[in-house]
Amino acid sequence: MNPLNPVQVSDLLEAAGQGSVVYLLGAGGCGMSGLGHLLLDLGHAVAGSDLSLNEEIRQLRARGATIHLGHAAEQLRAARPVLMVYSSAIRANNPELQAARELNVPIVRRAFLLAGLVERQCGICVAGMHGKTTTSALLSFALEQLQAQPSYAIGAPVLQLERHARFTPHSALRTPHFVVEADESDGTLREF
Repeated sequence: MNPLNPVQVSDLLEAAGQGSVVYLLGAGGCGMSGLGHLLLDLGHAVAGSDLSLNEEIRQLRARGATIHLGHAAEQLRAARPVLMVYSSAIRANNPELQAARELNVPIVRRAFLLAGLVERQCGICVAGMHGKTTTSALLSFALEQLQAQPSYAIGAPVLQLERHARFTPHSALRTPHFVVEADESDGTLREF
C-alpha cells in the first residue's frame, strides 16, 4: 500500500506544484491535521475527511482546507488529489481508500509523507516511550527563541507555538531544521 518511498513522495509533491490537492483520510487526528498545516504552508490545497468535527478540523478549515465529515468515495473523486495520505485508524475497506485505488491515486501512510517533507531538511526526530511531545515542543520552542525558524510536527498543541505543525521555507543561508515527533510503534521510524 506504500508504493512510494519518502523521496518519491517529496518528488511527487514538488512536481505537482503549489495548489495541487493532497487528500487526508482521517484529517482530524493530531498527526494528520499537522500534515494538513505543513501542506498548506507549502502552498498545496488540502482536502480530506474524518468522522466527527473537532478543533483540529476547525483550524484546517479556517486556513482554507476542505474537510468533509463522514467518508464517501464521491468526496475523493471531486477533490481530484495528486496524493492520498491515510492514518493508522483507517480500515482497508474505507470507501475513500477504495476509490483512491480505483483511480490510481498514489496512497501513502502518514509517516511516509512526513518523512518526505523532512527529506530536504536537517531532521531532528524525537522517539521513545515517554516524553516525545514534551521534548519535541521544547526543541521547537528553543529553536524559535534562537530565531532559527524551524519547521516542526509535534503530536499535541503547544501553547508557546502558533500551532503544533509548521513548515518554514528556508534560504540557502540558513540551516533548515525540522523537529519531528516520530512514532516508533508502527515501524515507520526507519523512514526518517
